[in-house]
Amino acid sequence: MGNTLAQSVLKTLAFFDIFDYPLTREELWRFLWQAPEIQYSDFVIQVEEILQNELATTVESLGGYYFFPGRSELIAKRERKVSYTEEKIKIACRAARKLRYIPFIEAMFVCNLLPVVVKASSDIDVLIIAKENRIWFTRFLSTLVLTLFRLRPTNFGFSFFSANKKKSMTDKICLSFYLTEKHLDLSNICIEGIDVYQAYWNINLVPLYEREDLHTQFQKKNRWVEKYVSPANTSVRLLPRWKVHDTWLSYGVKSFFAWLFSTSFFEKLVRTVQLKHLNQKERIEEVAIQKSIVISDTMLKFHENDRKKYFQNEWEKRFS
Repeated sequence: MGNTLAQSVLKTLAFFDIFDYPLTREELWRFLWQAPEIQYSDFVIQVEEILQNELATTVESLGGYYFFPGRSELIAKRERKVSYTEEKIKIACRAARKLRYIPFIEAMFVCNLLPVVVKASSDIDVLIIAKENRIWFTRFLSTLVLTLFRLRPTNFGFSFFSANKKKSMTDKICLSFYLTEKHLDLSNICIEGIDVYQAYWNINLVPLYEREDLHTQFQKKNRWVEKYVSPANTSVRLLPRWKVHDTWLSYGVKSFFAWLFSTSFFEKLVRTVQLKHLNQKERIEEVAIQKSIVISDTMLKFHENDRKKYFQNEWEKRFS
């Protein structure tokens, strides 16, 4: 078991090292890659033994953090990320409080491992869960609302339809990923081999706003992740002040406009207009190669600079 645990520790640290993110012992346990069956109390004892034997020259520790040799400067860098994360989450909460009024938005999650990859200049990536058969109208309304409140990056005026423009992104909400509530399984967008980034992406979603406990539903639909990491260990510890709930006013407004736009006419209209502006042929060719862009009635994904293959290669280089 010792050797298996040593490999799990090494692979876990290897992934987070890509992002200059040393781990605490608790985090190492929570994010442990393909962990052997072991209790936390036993893990604490065995990991210290491993670090003094098999991994003595491979892993260092300082101040409660674990990292690769010669990387102790990452501790200060990581601690700066805490304040960056706090500020980004505050902005995301502000956006969620606006979006909760929109009909057909069922949930909003902060995604892309924000606490791990965050920089002062970062934007804020979110995943929007939409009502079934309303994904296009949801995209239109969420883009409109966040543009009006200057929470979305734009060059000038109103840019409702573009998914690929050069903009000032710092502290802005990136609306590049939508799913419908009955199509939450993301295994079909995994790259070939072991998609380590997608696995950690899934378990690090931050559920700021949700109806009907969609975060739990999402994890159930993505049980394939359990081959690699344990969602039970990695559930996000969200501070109460970071949780956005419906009020009687937001619920009333949402319900009224859901009734007003209940016909499928509006969905079909905005779908037609948006597809015209998205240059669909070019994106379909790209997604066939790297699954970075998906345009359908159940998923809208515009990650044009998808680096999952790069992360996979960097990860493997660090432990092979």
